[in-house]
Amino acid sequence: MALNIKDPALLRQIEHLSRVRRMSKADVLRAALDREMAEEASAMPVKERLAPLLAKVASTVTVERTSWEEEKRYFDELWGQ
Repeated sequence: MALNIKDPALLRQIEHLSRVRRMSKADVLRAALDREMAEEASAMPVKERLAPLLAKVASTVTVERTSWEEEKRYFDELWGQ
């Protein structure tokens, strides 16, 4: 399937790299996509990136567990019901 790129700036970039590297336009796009996919695959998962922050929050913040009834009572009082 042919790729129809309508962005002139993007086309200029592809053509420039194609000339400089002496590669076909398809090979230029393939190389760029391969790099992006490799970077994506090696990226640290969000859960691992957030782990230090979540640990810090867990160690500094205490959350009191309340029942549904206590929550309802609190909000009813807050809203004057």
